[in-house]
Amino acid sequence: MSAVSEADVKENGVEAIIENVGAVIHSKIKLAPGALTLLIGDNGVGKTTVQRAITGSIAHSGKGLMPRDGVDAGNVEIGSVNCRIGKRLSYKGDPAETFVLIEGGEDLQELIDPGIERASSADEARIKALIRMSGATIPTEAFVSVVGDPDWKTFTQAIDVSKDNPVDVVAKLIRWLQSKARSAETESQQATGAIAQIGEIPPEPEPIDASTLSVRHSELIVSIATAKERIRAARESRESLEKLSEVAGDPEQIQSQVESLSVAVDSVKDQIRVCTETAQSSIKSLRAELQLEMERLNAVYEQKIADVKVNLANQLEELNASKTKSETLLSEATAKKKSLEEFRATRDRLMKESDTTWTAEAVEALQSEADETQRKIQQAAVDKTAAATRRTKIDALSHQQQKKAEAEKAAKRYRDACDAAPRILADSVKHIPGWSITNQSGDMRLMCEHKRGVICFDQLSPGEAMKRAIDVRCRTYDAANKIPLISIPAELLASMSARARHEMLQHIAEHGISAISSRCSEDGEPLDLHYELLQAKPATASEVANGI
Repeated sequence: MSAVSEADVKENGVEAIIENVGAVIHSKIKLAPGALTLLIGDNGVGKTTVQRAITGSIAHSGKGLMPRDGVDAGNVEIGSVNCRIGKRLSYKGDPAETFVLIEGGEDLQELIDPGIERASSADEARIKALIRMSGATIPTEAFVSVVGDPDWKTFTQAIDVSKDNPVDVVAKLIRWLQSKARSAETESQQATGAIAQIGEIPPEPEPIDASTLSVRHSELIVSIATAKERIRAARESRESLEKLSEVAGDPEQIQSQVESLSVAVDSVKDQIRVCTETAQSSIKSLRAELQLEMERLNAVYEQKIADVKVNLANQLEELNASKTKSETLLSEATAKKKSLEEFRATRDRLMKESDTTWTAEAVEALQSEADETQRKIQQAAVDKTAAATRRTKIDALSHQQQKKAEAEKAAKRYRDACDAAPRILADSVKHIPGWSITNQSGDMRLMCEHKRGVICFDQLSPGEAMKRAIDVRCRTYDAANKIPLISIPAELLASMSARARHEMLQHIAEHGISAISSRCSEDGEPLDLHYELLQAKPATASEVANGI
């Protein structure tokens, strides 16, 4: 590296004046295209303040800038532009007429060295910075094309990604897809276990078309009920017709018959009344005659009754004695008869049993048949239960197989989507030559084309990394005859080797970029704030050999 000539500074440089900002009282800084303005000084002299004041004024952003203690306001002048830094920021002129700030340093720092040890996590930060620096945008359709509209809606309903950058959205989406895939795989394993527990399906029993018989039986029941109802209705109709035919005829004739019957009824009523009166008179006369005759007969028959009672008592005594004797004889005869009947019955039974054609072998055969019949009856019950169990097993097996198939399909879909998710970010940087994003074992890695092939970005040297980062930023801005300005963090510059700085200055010179950075004073250098303009020069063979 070498200092830019004074002639180049006067011809192409732009002077920036910073007054009363932070620790800076008054400082003049030169910015030139193709050169690095290196701020030098001791800690606390205002190197970072000057760097922020210049980039903040160009970007119309005074973030972190304050007036010097005891002063109401500070000023930053860049050419004909003035920025007043006080309670409020105010601007006169447009610094964008001369400069365009293409990098304030934050994204540059995060892209080259995010300060994260784990490679995949560091690359996530680098990808965020790369997307911001390249100005890439990722439409919702890119996510939908990978995961599908239903899953994307479910994901956005479950996880709020409205304020996340694309890299965080992809990272959350991958974790969500992995979780869904694991859940689906667990469901598949559970279904596999359930299938194993179901076991073998027993053979299908002989089918019985009970459904057809049931339908036919229902049809017959309906037909019988319909026929009975029709018969009953027909019978009632016939009875109604018969009753109707009995009363049918000429109304005048019926009226004449009614009048004749009415006269006959009145005549019968008179006859009944006369008969009633005659019967009452006869009954009264007969009752008187009956009373006199009964008194005479009572006296005659009382004596006859007494004589008959005596004769009957004697005869009854004789009959009772005869009855007792007869009962005794009857009891003895009955006992003998019963004994004789029992004897005959026993004899007949024994004769019949002794005259049988059955043998022990025949009885054994019958017993065997009875046992087989009983076994078949039991087997029939078992078959009935087995048929129900088989149907249950088949249904359960079908359900678990379908559940397993759906779970495996879902798991594959989620795993495929998970593998494809980084492609969303990769597609967003396709327009940047030499850059790509890959999925390595589920981790997103930032890749670059190199003479060794496609390698991880973190394998680049600091100088190569800086050159590529600046190139990305330059590609996304059209300077339009303005000076592109890049702010390089002091820590990043300090981490670069002499060769890396030389490569960076060469790239700055090739693109006409004005860069600004800072470092602390070294031994023998002034401690107050000052600057140097550095530009690249062709390296000699000895410098290359010594790594300068």
